[in-house]
Amino acid sequence: MHRRRHRGEHGRGRPARPIDEMNSKADLNCSRGLRLAASVAALCGVLAMPATAAAGTQTFSATADARVEQAYPSSNHGRSSTLRVDGATDPGVETYLRFSVSGLTGAVQRARLRLYATSGTVVKPVAFVTSAGWTEGGITWSNRPARTVALPVSTGGVAQGTWAEFDVTPAVSSEGTFNFVLATTSKDGLNLASRESSSPRPQLVVDVAAGTLLAPTATATPTSTPTTAPTSPPSGPCAVAGVIFCDDFNGVAGSPPDPAKWEVYSGSNPSHWGVECFTNQPRNIQ
Repeated sequence: MHRRRHRGEHGRGRPARPIDEMNSKADLNCSRGLRLAASVAALCGVLAMPATAAAGTQTFSATADARVEQAYPSSNHGRSSTLRVDGATDPGVETYLRFSVSGLTGAVQRARLRLYATSGTVVKPVAFVTSAGWTEGGITWSNRPARTVALPVSTGGVAQGTWAEFDVTPAVSSEGTFNFVLATTSKDGLNLASRESSSPRPQLVVDVAAGTLLAPTATATPTSTPTTAPTSPPSGPCAVAGVIFCDDFNGVAGSPPDPAKWEVYSGSNPSHWGVECFTNQPRNIQ
């Protein structure tokens, strides 16, 4: 590896002037040559970098819920603290819920709709996907949107004072807004706590996996433009993961730095004479 020397004394202890001495737009590591790490890629206009996502569980509260009753087809119950399902020979009662999911930290592995039972039933209701064409303060039995997709069914009953849980994984694969409706064909109805209740409120629980996510991409305006750039991808000793520019100075002994990569400043200021070594600090990049 060749080191660049200037005329004059080398032991004066004067401070180095990296940007003045070598206008390379990169940083020089004394032991391995020039390395511009991906950690300063943002200075070149790239803001989005992969982020490691941790496995875990994220819980979302309902943004709207309401029950609708066949016996009162024009009535809205959006402000009630009670949700309900009922059916068969009893007048029908259904429950509508909406959730907004954002900020997921990993890929969705499982999603569960959970409602707290304030009564019990021997027949668990069934969850369906429905459209977004309803509002908490406007939905009634007469204008309720239709069920669109049936979700997995589980057998058994629901005990009072426990969570009624429904697998909604097929409907929740990423971030977004999700609408569900609960219904039953049993006359053994079930009361549930709404988001207006003082009891535990409806939840959408999403299990996410560990992995790598790419944040939304943004492009910055560079503060300056490099005078030169590599003409080909790094190879040989420079082929290191994450490095976007490298010069190992492996040319013929005594040859000057590659002019395709370097612009050498040869000023006559004595305070600049000496051997220059650049650090990997972003402040040395302009």
